Amino acid sequence: MRSLLCLLLLLVGVSTVRAGALEFGNAMDQTQWRLERGTFNCRLVQTIADYGRAELVQRGDGRLSFSVYAMPGLYSGQMARVSLVPAPWQSSATPQVLVLRSGAVGRPVALADEASREVMLAFQGGRFVDFSYPADSQPRVKVSVSSLGFREALGKLQQCVSALPAANFSTYAKTTVYFASGSYRLGKKARERVERLAGYLKTYGGAKLIIAVGNTDNVGFAALNYRLGEQRAHSVADFLRAQGVKLPIRVLSYGESRPVDLNNSTAGRAHNRRVTITLER
Repeated sequence: MRSLLCLLLLLVGVSTVRAGALEFGNAMDQTQWRLERGTFNCRLVQTIADYGRAELVQRGDGRLSFSVYAMPGLYSGQMARVSLVPAPWQSSATPQVLVLRSGAVGRPVALADEASREVMLAFQGGRFVDFSYPADSQPRVKVSVSSLGFREALGKLQQCVSALPAANFSTYAKTTVYFASGSYRLGKKARERVERLAGYLKTYGGAKLIIAVGNTDNVGFAALNYRLGEQRAHSVADFLRAQGVKLPIRVLSYGESRPVDLNNSTAGRAHNRRVTITLER
């Protein structure tokens, strides 16, 4: 209790305390929605003064999510109430409790697609979204997410989404990256391709297993080439894990035994120095 009281006292100067609740929200001249583009999604972000931020995220396949993030120490996983409320100039409108949802320490409270669409429609209609916890008749924290400027920002979001890359599983089911002679280090182009694949997997999922198969040209000894192919496949697997991919990854090597081109030219050998990444459902 003492630590909670100290936190409240520290924050009184930058927020409002009413009827025992600590309230956060932006003044009209502080409210701003900014557009951020990811590899496979676009998001509208509103920073909430002294509290954290709210995000409305739309993926390339049209799925939506709405999340509220708190700064450290302001949220510890309580059940929260998400409500659609009239803006101050909409006093005749009726508040609506949308959903009760809990998060976790250090994690946002996130709404799924259907509830997120309700949030989007509320913002379009000028309503605010209130986020309060604990979800009882006397919440200790209330956060107001403003709809000011949302309609204009939504147009930018839709333009951003229309330019996102394809999100079809077949597009990413097989990816091939190439290596310099004698090397198992990922070059710039190879890293970019693996990053795109990692972004797809983290956004859409859809795979149960990743298989990375390393191959080489026929320069050098066969046994060493087998090892080099294995090192190349491990480089890809390690990079995927570093990008946050949690799926199991099977690493294989065929060395020089399965060329896709002739080894009697520079171009042919370059085609054979590769790792093929296959996604299995």
